[in-house]
Amino acid sequence: MQKIKERINIKHKDRIFIIAVLLLTVGIYLYLLKNEVKNEPFQHYPPIETKLIERTERFIERQALRDDQFGLYIYDHTSDEVFYARNESQLMPPASCTKLVTAISSIKRFGIDHTFKDSLFYQGHIENGILYGDLLIKADADPALWDFKDMTDAIKSMGIQTIYGTINLRLSLKEPMKMHESWGRNDMRISDLPILFQGERAIKNRFKKEIEAQDIYINEKAPIATQPNKLNYITAISHSLHEILTPMVLYSDNIYAQCIWTSLNSLYCKFTPNQEFPQDYLFDFIGKELQMPYYLYTLSDACGLSPENRLSPKFLTELLHWAYNQENIRTFLIDEALPIPGDSERKGSLHWRMERSPAAGKVFAKTGTLNRLKTTALAGYLLTENGHLLVFAIMNKNMNLEDSRKFQDQLCIELTRP
Repeated sequence: MQKIKERINIKHKDRIFIIAVLLLTVGIYLYLLKNEVKNEPFQHYPPIETKLIERTERFIERQALRDDQFGLYIYDHTSDEVFYARNESQLMPPASCTKLVTAISSIKRFGIDHTFKDSLFYQGHIENGILYGDLLIKADADPALWDFKDMTDAIKSMGIQTIYGTINLRLSLKEPMKMHESWGRNDMRISDLPILFQGERAIKNRFKKEIEAQDIYINEKAPIATQPNKLNYITAISHSLHEILTPMVLYSDNIYAQCIWTSLNSLYCKFTPNQEFPQDYLFDFIGKELQMPYYLYTLSDACGLSPENRLSPKFLTELLHWAYNQENIRTFLIDEALPIPGDSERKGSLHWRMERSPAAGKVFAKTGTLNRLKTTALAGYLLTENGHLLVFAIMNKNMNLEDSRKFQDQLCIELTRP
């Protein structure tokens, strides 16, 4: 009997122990749940120091610039608040910072891997080194195609020595690209453009000359009847949007900028019967993605040569802030395209600027200069000493160009130094 009682007491103690453990476990779980530390996708930093804002204010005041000579807008992406603003809504010529709008809107609308393809076919038959038939080029308006050497090499490699036939073209852009009326006489000329932007006649003449340079005789006066529906593939050349936008941003290539705008609109923004004007993907982007009304900007071209262009520092900063939140665009700008002072491979248009300073390697920015209006601009991203990411735009006008660049560089140094 005594053994039975002892066994019961042991079982009772076991139950109490198990219940206590369960209660303790539940209590610990509830405590941790209540005080759970959530994992955030980005590291949080303390608010930007007041002394850095004060340093910026003192620097601006020392410059003694008139309000009509500069505009400035800086946004602290890390703290998600405005860091500093002065004349931020003033509309000024953005010069080559216009290319930021072109690049970002192109990637958003078409994708960085969008491909321009130029293909070569023949119709008819080949016999004893003679093509009895026509050549056909089917081409997008490809800004990166400067000659037809790859195509004529392919014709030569097929053993063709003579062509009895014509050269036919199927182009997305048939007319020569128009030069904007506000550009200077030597800003850009038709003869400076990639071949597919010079118009059908120039394209055909250039292709024929390059064929003849391969010692291939072509007789278009007595074309041979061919089967019009049968195309025989010879070769194709392709270039991605990525290949074109990188030098456009890094080295501020005006031709690429204007051609890419013309090309993409010719492919995707056709007239419809009820339209007074063709649709434009660049302005669609500004209205739909940035939600900027038309009276807050003026853009007459896509490269920044036009003195009619007007943007504000706030516009450029908000554009770059929007772009930073798009992973593919952020990667393109930060990792590949924006010039970096002090970086031997990425100096680009920032060559010789801020090289041996605290800003070297910490600034990722696009430059802009329009000599005839005494206008300069600098817009991009920079890292402060305490790890904050700032998005900024600095614009100057009616100033000596060297003085305005010095002002922009010194401000970046003030923001990045300890």
